[in-house]
Amino acid sequence: MIKNRDGNVFCILLILMYLTIVILLFSGCGCENSTIVKSREITFAVGACDAKPGEKGIAITVSVKNNPGFASARLEISFDDSLVLSGFEYNKKMFEGMSTVPYNANANPPTLSVTSVDKNITGDFDFATLYFDVSDKANGNCEINLSCGENDVYDIEDNNLECSFCTGIISIVTDSESTSKADEASVSKDKHTVVFKDENGKVISSQSVYNGESAQVPTAPTKEGYVFKGWSEPVDKITSDKTLTPVYEALGFAPQFVVGKAEAKQGEKNVAVTVSLKNNPGIASVLLDILYDTEHLKMTGFEYNRELTNGSSTVPFNEKASPPCLSMVNGAENVTGNGVLATLYFEVLDSSKGVYPIVVSYDKNNVYNIDEENVMFESVNGIIEII
Repeated sequence: MIKNRDGNVFCILLILMYLTIVILLFSGCGCENSTIVKSREITFAVGACDAKPGEKGIAITVSVKNNPGFASARLEISFDDSLVLSGFEYNKKMFEGMSTVPYNANANPPTLSVTSVDKNITGDFDFATLYFDVSDKANGNCEINLSCGENDVYDIEDNNLECSFCTGIISIVTDSESTSKADEASVSKDKHTVVFKDENGKVISSQSVYNGESAQVPTAPTKEGYVFKGWSEPVDKITSDKTLTPVYEALGFAPQFVVGKAEAKQGEKNVAVTVSLKNNPGIASVLLDILYDTEHLKMTGFEYNRELTNGSSTVPFNEKASPPCLSMVNGAENVTGNGVLATLYFEVLDSSKGVYPIVVSYDKNNVYNIDEENVMFESVNGIIEII
């Protein structure tokens, strides 16, 4: 009788384990409502310039920054009463073959709108140029703002993107102020060389900056197990040649999912990137979404570290899953080891070049221990640098 009871308990546990795997597959691996995709943020920044009262045709640039990739964007334009929007034009080279809504003098509010039907628009670039006429009575700083609705910016898979906006300014100056600024510029035309390097001395960016102006900050280099805190010297009010290096701070002893780094060439296949466990307190189940730039990279598969996941049930690679998911369940005990959890394999598309992040993300309820207690991990992003 005792043996039968033990056998029944084992069968029940086995059934519960398989039910858990099925639930995870249906709730996670489709991942069509992945919160990390919806929470990606894109920035639209309006430029700044000086103008005189009554001046016409002032050009202001709208730029896209921190772009994770979007397929459609509809942005409303608002501005100071001292300004009149006389027109705008899109970046024709960037949006060639795409649907754009032209300037309409009767639109209230005026709207910038671009839609791509077959791909995401990637990279940081100038979105459009706005043209303003300035009132004769204008003074001070005249603001230009952009805004959008919750569903107005989304990617090719219809995932909404969160948006942030940088206000633009047209500073109104009188003739005397213009003369003063011209005099200052004539005194301060010297340029300085500002070089940004990574920890290994590799040049990230080299630029010439006018005396007293600010350098353009490049994308911060990542370092496994550390968080970027800034550059070794201030990047504003440059008055001499400078070489700047990144400053990091250790992440500490929090549990971490750490994605590795790799270099690859255009068209290269089977580029390997590891996903590792660090400071692992013990987990019995994990479900991770794998996010990457699908315009430049293609995931061709992944394989688990059988030594680390020994005795656990794992979900194999599914090329139709969007995004793909790593999933492991152990119904008997916690997995307590550290090291490589899985190795991801990517193909680099022929036209690709640059640095592309590889991100793992998870819902707080999708990583837990044998006692079904949620375990919180930090995620350290990886990259593939295409050279």
